[in-house]
Amino acid sequence: MDMPATVLDHFSHVFGDRRGLPKCLRELRRSEDPHIDASLLEILTGGGFSPGESLLIAGDFGSGKSSICHQILAGLIDQGGSCLLVSPSRTSARSASRQVTKLLTSRPRSQAANLLHTFFVMDDKNTYTRLMGAVADYSFVCVDSLDDLASATGSLAPTFSGLQAAARRNGTSLIVTKRTKENPIATYRQQLRSEALIGIPDYVGGVTREGDGLLSWDRLRLKGKRLEKLVPLYFNVQSNAVSPWSPWER
Repeated sequence: MDMPATVLDHFSHVFGDRRGLPKCLRELRRSEDPHIDASLLEILTGGGFSPGESLLIAGDFGSGKSSICHQILAGLIDQGGSCLLVSPSRTSARSASRQVTKLLTSRPRSQAANLLHTFFVMDDKNTYTRLMGAVADYSFVCVDSLDDLASATGSLAPTFSGLQAAARRNGTSLIVTKRTKENPIATYRQQLRSEALIGIPDYVGGVTREGDGLLSWDRLRLKGKRLEKLVPLYFNVQSNAVSPWSPWER
């Protein structure tokens, strides 16, 4: 199974004792450097997510893209990371901010205002310029979604490429969601490739809602032009538990 030991060793630290490592992962636990903390972001990307890298989260409307983003941001803020959340409107930005704050486990909610800031997309030509100028002020920028941001700029791939270039220059990690349709003919990867997006991020994941509160996470790691398939994961939204096994396979 392709999952870093540090991710397994520190899963329960990240989510708290009551949300500890599932039994199936405890059995695979190995002993490595005990001083490295893993975040949900590292778990979903297979480990090794570095400053300045990017993750593209694809999925249909209502698949759970935003839920995963909120969990990622809450974990990063719990660890003291400064985050910018980009939303399509002022209302959605406020709602998302409340959701992230509710998910905090080790940091007082009163401190979240200092670490989580929001940016909402306005239908004018200055939106993208303002966002590019704000990237350097944060450790993490989450764009939910690229479709809404591109509606203000007029193009998907150039918008993503420009934002990623700015993030890399400043060592800012980038998380971006993209709407794709569940289609038996064209997978999310094929849809992203048709929109010239597959080669831009460092990591790509596709979200599918498997049932009430359960998401499946299919992921790829991009190294140059080579696509490396990683083990699919199942993410329980209610308990924050992540497992490489489907609950129907146990």
